[in-house]
Amino acid sequence: MIVCDKIKLVYIDVPKTGSVTIDTVLKKNFGGKLINNKNNGQTKHCRVIPNQYREYTRLATVRNPYTRVLSHWYYNIENHNLKSVTDKFKYKVDSFDHFLDFLLFINEHNVSELQHDICGWFSCSKYLNLCGFDIIIKTEELNEMFNDLWFVKEKIVLPVTNTSKNQSFNFTKTQQNKIIRWAEDDFDMFNYRK
Repeated sequence: MIVCDKIKLVYIDVPKTGSVTIDTVLKKNFGGKLINNKNNGQTKHCRVIPNQYREYTRLATVRNPYTRVLSHWYYNIENHNLKSVTDKFKYKVDSFDHFLDFLLFINEHNVSELQHDICGWFSCSKYLNLCGFDIIIKTEELNEMFNDLWFVKEKIVLPVTNTSKNQSFNFTKTQQNKIIRWAEDDFDMFNYRK
């Protein structure tokens, strides 16, 4: 979570939605500072807004569920992060299909909303459910939507901070249906095409 006191803004950085880019720009151009809520075991992707910032405008980024799933998959496979999370649930993930099943399990079961290492696997709408939002920026329109914000006086070219490989993927109908189930509210709330 980034807080910018000067413009009274809280940025809730949903994982795999361009959050590193927005973090960088807010820190560099608008005095943004990282707020950690270590009492809840949360760091960068904290979703509990401290009391002194509750009246600030809440900005969040979201991403097309299909590309967000792929970003999660490739990032976690490349960085070997997947096993540490799935082991907590004794859940074996050895294929992309099992990964989608795991996302459904996380999203649909009573997994603690405050468990930092788990909530990043939620759909965007479920992730934002705890803290809410006032303004949404879609990753696919990041430059345009960010530069349209009230506090941006001169156009800013957003840096490319994405480190994952640009991968193409042909989803099967079953995989598409699982992604739609995982992010049903994202498709509806943020107007993404199923």
